[in-house]
Amino acid sequence: SAFYGFSKTQELSKKYGLAVDPDAKIEAVRKIYDDINIKKVCEDKMMEFYSTAEAYLDKVDVEDSKKNELKRYMGFLMNREL
Repeated sequence: SAFYGFSKTQELSKKYGLAVDPDAKIEAVRKIYDDINIKKVCEDKMMEFYSTAEAYLDKVDVEDSKKNELKRYMGFLMNREL
């Protein structure tokens, strides 16, 4: 995928290494992140971890009512805005 492309990694390394205006550096790095669709990559990984955690929680031999608080907290973490 483009996320793992060497050229983008090399470009990002160059941007971090340049002694330029901080705002320009931030904008350049954001553009690279947008180009590689980093938000979607991260959201997909979050959903993968969430689904795995939920599956393991479902296997715990405890009545469901005792798992509800943890499930609510998991939902909060998945839906919060940073």
